[in-house]
Amino acid sequence: MIASFLSILHYGVFGFLLSLILAAAVHKLNAPANFQRSLQSYDFLPSKLASSFAKFVPWLEITVIAAAIVCYAMRQIELSFLLLFTLFTAYSAMISTLVFQKRTLVDCGCSLFDSNVLIAPKTLLMRNIALIILCCVFYLTTQQTTGSPSEWLFGLTFSCFLFVIYSSVDLLLENHVLLSKLRLKHD
Repeated sequence: MIASFLSILHYGVFGFLLSLILAAAVHKLNAPANFQRSLQSYDFLPSKLASSFAKFVPWLEITVIAAAIVCYAMRQIELSFLLLFTLFTAYSAMISTLVFQKRTLVDCGCSLFDSNVLIAPKTLLMRNIALIILCCVFYLTTQQTTGSPSEWLFGLTFSCFLFVIYSSVDLLLENHVLLSKLRLKHD
């Protein structure tokens, strides 16, 4: 029973992380100018380099997804974990520099939605730390068996559930910022 639960959790978290990266990559590919502006707002790269980097990042994310799936299929779970963990850690490191600079960010480039809301990098960093924790959950729930079809199906369902929760939290964060601004204007 516990092994089955761990398998479902494992498949669900893995599917969620992959689908989240894919959705973010597609978002960046659909709005490259917005992502370029996001990168420029970090003040890490010169403008020309930010433009090139904005074109490179979504393809890097898609490559990470493909490599993680191939590693997983070859039962190299550690490599899949390292790819995902490294990606989310790199994003967290970029956002953490903004926390130390006490700056706000219109769009981190990782949101699933177009937004013009200034979100505190501390909030985004907490969200990324939760994603890093999920990477660890993925690794720690690795089972020796390949799992039954029902475990895969429940894992897929759990993955969709996690994606809906993530999207809802993303929108709630934006709404919270908007409501805070409204209160300030009203008072």
